[in-house]
Amino acid sequence: MTVQLPPVDHHGRTIEAGNTVRVRSVASCASGVPRDDQARLTALVGGLRPVSEIDAYGFVWISFDEGTRRSDFCLKATEVEVV
Repeated sequence: MTVQLPPVDHHGRTIEAGNTVRVRSVASCASGVPRDDQARLTALVGGLRPVSEIDAYGFVWISFDEGTRRSDFCLKATEVEVV
């Protein structure tokens, strides 16, 4: 049986649901989506969002809307930083 370790940000800090994170990159989810969606995602870089959940693969789920805990899209743990 494999033990799933909690994901860590680029500083090595553990990320948990409920944490506030700064979006550092959206490269993992912006590639291959329509241009309008790429622009919407790119606009989030530098912004703060609450983590709604961490999935079984260690992806960090956040919302497009600031202050909302909703799972609109996911990022790799290294693409965010816990604040």
